[in-house]
Amino acid sequence: RARVVPQQCTIYYRTLQAAPGVRAERGSVTMGSFRDTDAWRHFWFDGKPLKGVLASLELEVRGNDFRTPPVRLEVVDSPAVVETLLDVVYPSYMVDEAAGVRLPVVGQPYVPGGTFVPVGSQVTLHFRANKPLRRAEVITVRGAGEQSTPVEGTLEAADPQRFSHAVGTLAESLEVVVLLEDADGVAADRPYRVFLTAIEDQPPQVEVTLRGIGHAVTPEVMIPLRGKVEDDYGVGRTWCELQPGEAADVASRPLELGKGGTLQAVIDFRQERLDKTGLALRPGDKLLLVVKAEDRMDLAGGPHVAAGDRFTLDVVTPEELLAQLEIREIGLRRRFEQILEEMTQLRDSLLRVKASLRTGPEEAAAADELRSDDDLEARPLTPEQKAQRQAELRLLRVQRAIQQSQKSVAEVLGGCRLSGHP
Repeated sequence: RARVVPQQCTIYYRTLQAAPGVRAERGSVTMGSFRDTDAWRHFWFDGKPLKGVLASLELEVRGNDFRTPPVRLEVVDSPAVVETLLDVVYPSYMVDEAAGVRLPVVGQPYVPGGTFVPVGSQVTLHFRANKPLRRAEVITVRGAGEQSTPVEGTLEAADPQRFSHAVGTLAESLEVVVLLEDADGVAADRPYRVFLTAIEDQPPQVEVTLRGIGHAVTPEVMIPLRGKVEDDYGVGRTWCELQPGEAADVASRPLELGKGGTLQAVIDFRQERLDKTGLALRPGDKLLLVVKAEDRMDLAGGPHVAAGDRFTLDVVTPEELLAQLEIREIGLRRRFEQILEEMTQLRDSLLRVKASLRTGPEEAAAADELRSDDDLEARPLTPEQKAQRQAELRLLRVQRAIQQSQKSVAEVLGGCRLSGHP
């Protein structure tokens, strides 16, 4: 309501020395009028030096003979997280105090880009900022994109640069978003993010085979089991399920694992018959056998149970088994005799190649066998062409030898597997 209202206002400023050797700047800028009312005229300005401020400023505004008191604009660092530590308490079934495995971890450094933590672990995050804080807000984003209600981080009274947040029991992968406000009331330019990747417990791995027996057995068979059972956090128990026929009840026999999860056990049906367990085999039955293992997970949905290969054995009389073994032995003998004959021919072929490298004429005559008589009369070969034909024939025989040796190796291994040997 002044009788004389200024048409424009001017900002006079000077930069304060930000660092040694940095020269202060002075200047003035004109503000523009953007709105008049009955009582007021409003001015504004948002350009340099108030845009992109890099150093502290001292300024005053003048309009006609009126001026504001000096205003000091302080430039401070934006609050940011400079250190992140994790406290992890692993689930009880993973902990082995005697071996010192997976004991509680305090102050584990966070790996930028993601940290892997087992499902069921208790996680607490500890942060350190570059300056004292007034407030720290934490938002949790679940794996499905669901966001939790923002909560206040717990600021430490002894050190206002530090605060913590208890994530709780980790059930799935999540993202923790941190928003900071320092003691000067300046908010962080961008949120700080922590990614926690949940590692799910995997079922045991069961790799067990029957050693030294085929698909037919007698009622008093001794079944040797060989293999390995492994789990990422330890195997709880291992057992073998036996079922003498589709309609029969399933019997379970516990198995003991050796060092490193190795399995060497024998299911003795003679002892089963003496112990009168009710698990007796009769000729004509089909014995179904499978090895299973269970881990030690005690969380929701556990423990995990895994099964190995399922074996089906025909129960026959001793006479029938001997007849089957005899037939199999005859077949294997014929196969190995054929392999031996092929390997002998292979050796003879390589010996001819070796001899041709010393003599030459014999191999040249053998090379001429590749062409017909008419071709020889029509196109007699020069010495250079004969030498080339000899080299080609040697190469052909060597290639055939390599293929034949690989074929023989595969056949021998197949015969060993059929005979029940490793």
